[in-house]
Amino acid sequence: YALALPFLYWCLDKALATELLTLLAASNYLNGLLKALCKLPRPFWFLEQLALSHERSYGLPSGHSMNATSILGYLAYRAPTLVRSRHARTAIRYAAVAVIFLISLSRLVLGMHFVEDIVSGWLLGLLLILGYARWRPAIGKWLASRSLVLHIALAVGVSLFVLSSYRFALTLPGGTPTAQAAQYQAIAQDAARQGASSSAGMILGMWIGVVAESRWVRFRVDGTVRQKAARYLFGLVGAGIVYAGLAALLPQGNDAIGTFSRVLQPAVLLLWVTWLWPLLFVRLGLAQAYPKQ
Repeated sequence: YALALPFLYWCLDKALATELLTLLAASNYLNGLLKALCKLPRPFWFLEQLALSHERSYGLPSGHSMNATSILGYLAYRAPTLVRSRHARTAIRYAAVAVIFLISLSRLVLGMHFVEDIVSGWLLGLLLILGYARWRPAIGKWLASRSLVLHIALAVGVSLFVLSSYRFALTLPGGTPTAQAAQYQAIAQDAARQGASSSAGMILGMWIGVVAESRWVRFRVDGTVRQKAARYLFGLVGAGIVYAGLAALLPQGNDAIGTFSRVLQPAVLLLWVTWLWPLLFVRLGLAQAYPKQ
């Protein structure tokens, strides 16, 4: 997603990329919140030899299967609006199902999940698509007429809600109180706190960035192959510099300052992707802008 969504946003279809970013942010949040509520183990918590990879978070639901279902499932749902050919639409749908299945199967083979973790990820991803498709038109229409100040206030409010809901979920009882699982509990709780910060920062940066771009930049995704290649390559380099620079400069830890730092890092990164880099590449002549309405 880190490579594909910026390319889609900068070079192919800004509106579709914004929808997929929104779904990814919602999926990440709901998945992490449910992990924190359920506090269920992974297979390798009981038998370390099963682990062919490594994860620090709780097990149910599977984040990989839920994210894949949300993103690829939505692409399959949107296929009729993306391509005209009936055969191409069918190919997109079969490809989406195949990739979702292979991603999910890999999590089982790597010893990261039980079958119920995978199935719950599928079901939750499908529910997220249905909810998004049902409510997006009405909510999008309402948000389009709101002021930038209100958008910023809403983004900050939702981000604070994300942090507080994770914190509350971690205080509730749950999990598997066995000797084998106990040693992973502290690690998983720390991962949940970090996941909360990442989700809050992603929502904050993406929300403000998308709104700011739509009002002050309005870049066009068309252009020559050379222009698109420059947007993508220089944009990724810039994103890497932003991410690494913030990681080196910002303090870490589980206190309030550390939490703020973990929120700020993805927020600034998403601001770069959705607003600051588009502003720069319009100024540099790598894209044209739509006239202000």
